[in-house]
Amino acid sequence: MVLRPGDAGPRRRLRELEFELGEVIPRVVAQATYEFYRRRKEEHPQVFGDLSFLVLRGVGVPENLRPTRDELAEGIDVRNGYHGAILAGMVAAGCGLENPSWSWEEPSPGVVRIRIAWALFKEYFSVEDRDDISRRMPASPGQKD
Repeated sequence: MVLRPGDAGPRRRLRELEFELGEVIPRVVAQATYEFYRRRKEEHPQVFGDLSFLVLRGVGVPENLRPTRDELAEGIDVRNGYHGAILAGMVAAGCGLENPSWSWEEPSPGVVRIRIAWALFKEYFSVEDRDDISRRMPASPGQKD
């Protein structure tokens, strides 16, 4: 997709693609965004210490720059959010989550709520936080306590 001055923005183009090709388009956009920012986080971890990179890139203002596990599951609101699929991928990557699943909605004009479930933590939380969370999570089938 090539955008020229005067063309409709990427949001409109993505809506058109979704209309023409189906509901899979937002999921593809979220996954591609996640992969892109996950690689950026690995290359430049100092830039992705929290979600302030969303503000710096002009795609939204998260209500909390370091959301907890419960907040991610319940949903974090991003004011002035650019695009739900793009934000979902960016938040999941920025939080260092592996194998995330996400959803998004617009509860009010200018607000995008991102909900993320994940398989495991990576670098986002400290070792102490990860140990504490691991103790509170139920054991996997076949795993001994």
